[in-house]
Amino acid sequence: MGSRNRSLKQRTLDHYGRMKRWAEKQNNDLVSRTMMRDAIGEDWGNKCCPYCIEQDSLNLDCASCALRGYPYAGDCCDGAWFEMHTSETWSEWIKKCDKVIEYIKEHG
Repeated sequence: MGSRNRSLKQRTLDHYGRMKRWAEKQNNDLVSRTMMRDAIGEDWGNKCCPYCIEQDSLNLDCASCALRGYPYAGDCCDGAWFEMHTSETWSEWIKKCDKVIEYIKEHG
């Protein structure tokens, strides 16, 4: 794996780590992407994910992404991202985020 890919993978793991640390400080309230973005300046959407940003900058779709979100972004990380995205509480979101992190570690 080249240093560029390693850096991209690490930046993505750092991104998910920051989000997870913030989520761990929340009560078991309903998940809010807006609340997270307002608090830490990032969320789990494609505008913040280093892999998504890289794909977009190269005018590529999800099919060529190492995290394989094709044909739908919800397929990212073998469906773990969508499970995280649709979590209702922060405790559930954290568990699903762990699955995304593990997928990135293995496949990113």
